[in-house]
Amino acid sequence: MNTTQLKVAITVSILVIGATLGCFISFSDDATAKQSSGLLIDFGDYNAKWVDVDVKKYDSSLVLLEYGCDDLSYSLTVEAGVVREIDGVFSDNEKEWGLWTIVDSKWVKQSSDVSPKDYGVVAWAYCSEDEEPVVAVDALGNTIFGYPRANRVVALSPSVTEIMGSLSAVTTLVGTDYYSNYPTSVVQGHEDGSIAVVGGYTNPSFEKIVACDPDIVICDGSQYSHVEMSKKLNKYGITAVTIYDGTDIDAIKDNIFITGNVIGYDLAAYSVISDISNAIGNVTHRVMSNPDHSNVRTLITLSGDKAPYAAGNHTYADDTLDYVSGVNVIPQTGWVHISSEIIAQSNPDVIIVISSAYSNTDSDYNALLSNLSEEWISTDAYKNGKVYLICEGASDLAQRSSPRVVQLMELLGRILQSDVFTDIDMPKHIGSNYEDYLVYTKNYGYDN
Repeated sequence: MNTTQLKVAITVSILVIGATLGCFISFSDDATAKQSSGLLIDFGDYNAKWVDVDVKKYDSSLVLLEYGCDDLSYSLTVEAGVVREIDGVFSDNEKEWGLWTIVDSKWVKQSSDVSPKDYGVVAWAYCSEDEEPVVAVDALGNTIFGYPRANRVVALSPSVTEIMGSLSAVTTLVGTDYYSNYPTSVVQGHEDGSIAVVGGYTNPSFEKIVACDPDIVICDGSQYSHVEMSKKLNKYGITAVTIYDGTDIDAIKDNIFITGNVIGYDLAAYSVISDISNAIGNVTHRVMSNPDHSNVRTLITLSGDKAPYAAGNHTYADDTLDYVSGVNVIPQTGWVHISSEIIAQSNPDVIIVISSAYSNTDSDYNALLSNLSEEWISTDAYKNGKVYLICEGASDLAQRSSPRVVQLMELLGRILQSDVFTDIDMPKHIGSNYEDYLVYTKNYGYDN
């Protein structure tokens, strides 16, 4: 097996193993949750403030709230036992302040007269009827608040490493997995020895992690090996937190929020999440407000094989398509191995191949086309010249549930909605030069 084939095999195994195991793992069943005690005041949209306080000392949730508002210098208005206003934000017909507690690793709304004594985490949150407070526990049920600021962090996946980069926290990294190659400062850290490699994505080394003497280790919940590693590290007194499987953009935002809070970069996390929301708004507004936009039936695969792996529902690729009026032709859940017959039967308008097996050259793109099976060739996508290749550095971008998902969104939008995005002519193959084709999200690469 040559190097290119090996990289393809690793990519497929990482995505498929993670997606498959994620369907069977119940993270909270045998996890020992580490509960910090405190009060969360949540204004919505990831704008939440944590107050370290022993909630068990308070008989009244309102008195606890008074303490928290005094600590944060917030105004507070309570009328007849009902919270009307916190720091200038008033309850209205759409949203109101309410009391929430963590029960079995989930938020549960409570009446305002409930005593906080039986709970570790209490929140007063500004929510509508169908909302709940911001994420408060990791994938193993551990509270994400109350950690000291971290100076030595180990990140066990490329997605976690990219989140660290977006927070401008690369200087705290002392270890990553082998495949973390972005931002470029991480590569430089590997080269000069300031950042150790602690194993592969699917097989991190306990001994190498311990040798880094980390303040905290951030694991990726999409991988069973990370879940087990997180439990082992915590058992031996090394703090570990596990982010969620990044199956959609909301999960990516949650993971940024979790990472920022556990390393003490909560303000940076809020800023990055706001950036992402604004970038998404810019791209989607351009698409949806244009009468020329249309729903485009799309197939995203990891190779040009006769029976490739493809993105199904509940994947970040599928969720990203939704924002730019792409319609995923694969109804199954996760990254799935599809037959050649499905390709022909689904008959996509556009096919996007994400693969590091090719270079960003006309010859490699033509090689991809020349090796396609009859089923691929029978599709409208092939007949109309709508087969695209995302390779080289762009393939990393497209395969990681990281803050750069907004850049993937713009690329997909420009590929699918060429009648809307007329300022740049999109080529059939895109590589490490992908930023040349970005306008709205060009500054959201977080390469620092």
